[in-house]
Amino acid sequence: MITTHSPSTELPFPINTGELYDPKLPETNIGLSEWDTTPGAEILSNFALTSFVLDGVEYPNYEAFVQSLKASSLDEAKFIATMGPREAKMYGKRPEFQDDPNLYYHYNQRKEGNLETTVLPRNSEVTYALMERALEAKFAQNPVALNALLMRNGKPDMSKITHELHWKNGRQITENPKTIMPATIFCDMLMRIRQKAQNNLLND
Repeated sequence: MITTHSPSTELPFPINTGELYDPKLPETNIGLSEWDTTPGAEILSNFALTSFVLDGVEYPNYEAFVQSLKASSLDEAKFIATMGPREAKMYGKRPEFQDDPNLYYHYNQRKEGNLETTVLPRNSEVTYALMERALEAKFAQNPVALNALLMRNGKPDMSKITHELHWKNGRQITENPKTIMPATIFCDMLMRIRQKAQNNLLND
């Protein structure tokens, strides 16, 4: 069964308004380089080795899940789902995934023995909702990662999470406009998950 969703030109979530973080606190940067990443925040990155299961499929890291959405078949999605984060990142840069500006992603899964493929347009609400659900699964199934998201220096964290990369000379690296996951949207997802988890702890 194939489910197709129409493209959306609107981002599904608003950019931060200040409610998800305290602007007075130092920012937490999860850009993955030794001179960029805030100490202790490496585990929040897509590249962290935090395996999780989503809809019956195990992913060794979040990057493998994200890149598996580019697969056009269940077999290819499962193949990508076995990769380390850097290997998955490089696989996702293959020409067939980059050349088509109207690229559609595919979420391939089995439900009750039947193959189901959900067609996901780039930058659509349904695509980002699935990505956020996978991100929630990562933290729900990895207590160490969840603690790193919730706490900083032994205190509940409300810092703004950013994803900025720089060359060693300090010059910022420009984000690829074709990226499957824009940094601002990814960081907003992290802060929403953090806020939800903190609220759950308060209500327990």
